[in-house]
Amino acid sequence: MWQAIRENPRAVVYAVLVHLVLLILLVFNLDWRSTPPPAGVTRKPVQAELVDVKELEAIERQKAEARRKVEEEARRKAEEKRKAEAEAKRKVEEKRKAEAEARQKVEQKRKAEAEARRKAEEKRKAEAE
Repeated sequence: MWQAIRENPRAVVYAVLVHLVLLILLVFNLDWRSTPPPAGVTRKPVQAELVDVKELEAIERQKAEARRKVEEEARRKAEEKRKAEAEAKRKVEEKRKAEAEARQKVEQKRKAEAEARRKAEEKRKAEAE
């Protein structure tokens, strides 16, 4: 026996611990006396109703339909939001392009005026010479 204990000390420790835990549970937690229910207390019987399986299936179908409608509405709103965002993005892009074109036209006009002034200055210098 001592040889088995020396070969398997972990198993012996576990066995001793399990026995100690069981002993502690038995001593402190178990109440050996049965207590009868208080006098005058009666339990109410359960009022059960017979439910038709078809009614349950109909209710489940209604719930599934309602869930599907909610999901469909959420998808529709998400799609509308996505389209609105795309439209707003498109409008911003159009406005940016229009502003870029307007700046380009103003720049071209400014260059044309500068070129006309330069030519007029060259012509005036040529006439002055």
